[in-house]
Amino acid sequence: MPRPLAALLLAVLALGLGWILVTPANQAPDEFAHIGYVQHFAETGSLPGKTATAPPISSEELDALDASNGLRAPGIVQVDLTWSARAFGAWRAADERAGDAARTDGGGPNPASSNPPLYYLTATPAYLAASGGDFFTRVTAVRLVSLLWLLGAVVGAWLLAGELLTRDRLLQTTVAGVVGLAPMTQFISASVNPDPALFATWAFVLWLGVRLLRRGLTPGRAGALFLALGLALVVKATSYALVPAVFVALGVAAWRAWRGRSAEAGAGRTVLPALATAAAALLVTFGVWVVVSRLTGTATSAQAAEVGGTPISIPKLVSYVWQFYLPMLPFMDPVQGAPPLPVYDVFFKGAWGTFGWLEVNFPGWVYVVLLLLCLAVAALALGGLWRDRRRFDPAVVAFVVLVVVGLLAGLHVTEFGKGGKGFIQGRYLLPLAPIAGLALARALRWLPRRAAGPVAGAALGGLLVLNVFAMAMVLERFYA
Repeated sequence: MPRPLAALLLAVLALGLGWILVTPANQAPDEFAHIGYVQHFAETGSLPGKTATAPPISSEELDALDASNGLRAPGIVQVDLTWSARAFGAWRAADERAGDAARTDGGGPNPASSNPPLYYLTATPAYLAASGGDFFTRVTAVRLVSLLWLLGAVVGAWLLAGELLTRDRLLQTTVAGVVGLAPMTQFISASVNPDPALFATWAFVLWLGVRLLRRGLTPGRAGALFLALGLALVVKATSYALVPAVFVALGVAAWRAWRGRSAEAGAGRTVLPALATAAAALLVTFGVWVVVSRLTGTATSAQAAEVGGTPISIPKLVSYVWQFYLPMLPFMDPVQGAPPLPVYDVFFKGAWGTFGWLEVNFPGWVYVVLLLLCLAVAALALGGLWRDRRRFDPAVVAFVVLVVVGLLAGLHVTEFGKGGKGFIQGRYLLPLAPIAGLALARALRWLPRRAAGPVAGAALGGLLVLNVFAMAMVLERFYA
């Protein structure tokens, strides 16, 4: 392993352990629901959400969060958690009297029960390994699995940067560091949440898609890309946004291979096996989940089904998307309850840092400074792309653009189908963090080599400082 990558992984791991210790149980978005999913799956071996009359979480989880005030504190800064030793002792005694039966009486519908099972399957061994401990011990063990998924995302981003930036260790460290050290990726990856698995699988899809386009079609490359896509689809319905980009990448690579070998007698010997391998990889991942979901009576993708069954007015959708990014035009109806400029208040602030249940935020001026820095990086990166446009493979650019557009389109259509406000959060953009890292790396290429290192170090150091201040705000919110 390259030493810069090893050092970065250790830094990400250490920072993540700090976040795990600082963030109280259920003080990350929907963590109670994800804990309930893991617990029900680990304790019963069945998927949650199939029994409409069952409670959404177990009585053990409900009692633990109720005793700590963890159910009332989310999103309300005036409500504190309970840190009384006496209350803790009373809860421990009641928990021991309740016994193991209190762990298995949940499993009803909750915000997480519609998710595919891959993340929760990987979290189950950690839960079982800590089964002799109390509820909070098991939550901590499962959080460690989320952190391991973040390390996978860092490796995927490193490989993506190596494919595009000729294995420049400084730039690879920068790209991977943006993914692993960003405050919100750290915060989310220190909770029980499938998003870290999303970060990892998307990073590998980006790397393998770029690799396929740059190096050409082979069965191994096509199979690896579709294996990563299949795993992403079994993590979260968000990954349907990857499907157009991945199929376009495969189509372009197949066309190039066929065109390059069309004069040969055995032109199909490369293309057809590659297509078959891609199909097989998708079948053994997403296909298996489709079969299991049918056999168990579980919706393959309940979230996508909800949106797919909602009639959509194209003019209203266009108006909603316009108002998300730009000021409302006079003839448009306002989106009720939306902030003045959602792209800033929801996407930008949310991607950089809204902790707890969105109630813990940096001071306003911090976001303004970050916005100015991001605009400068974006301008330099776009200028660099334009300058190097003749050196770039347009298919690679199209693949990356399709990934971005696919995610944004999926988020907006989903939110519009759910009423036009309140669904989208900035953290939903975090699977695109490797692309943000590439933008920073391209901006650094404008600098002389001897200056690029210190600037990259300052950028990653700045992310570390943001983490420290974010942890301090979380400490003040929940422990002061």
